[in-house]
Amino acid sequence: MKKITLILLIFMLACSSPTEKKKAVNNLKGNWAFLDKHGTYNEAFFGDSTFFTYNMVSGKMPEFGYQVKNDSLYSNFDKSKKTLTRIAKIEWIMEDRVILSTEFVHDTLEPILESRMVLSNTDFKKDSTDFVKAYNKRLEAFLMNRGIITKEEVKEFKEKGKVPEDVKNH
Repeated sequence: MKKITLILLIFMLACSSPTEKKKAVNNLKGNWAFLDKHGTYNEAFFGDSTFFTYNMVSGKMPEFGYQVKNDSLYSNFDKSKKTLTRIAKIEWIMEDRVILSTEFVHDTLEPILESRMVLSNTDFKKDSTDFVKAYNKRLEAFLMNRGIITKEEVKEFKEKGKVPEDVKNH
């Protein structure tokens, strides 16, 4: 009986499909928002292997290749080099919050939850006006959620052009 059980076990193992290697999950993939070291609101899109950013000061930046390895972000910012170089340390502080750190900056990225008129699905040649309107709404919400501006300050600025006092002082 033990022989039959052993033969059946060997047969089952031989006939079972090979285990598939799990693909590494790219948790950076998607649309993100953050304030840079100058306090400028930015949006970034990380695709499968390229990323780019947008802000009102610089506009849409060119696409760069990237790769995530362990706790680091590698990119091809330097086009003279053929390989990707480490540009930032990645530190997940929550499932949906990540800090990208270099020797100069520590940007905390959070996901953009809406899916209309974001970097990943906007054709800037055709939809730039609609994108900027959606971007400005996300900017307002981002700043209000952090207590940087209030709903009342936004309303007064839109209706009367009144700049908040604390903004004037900086």
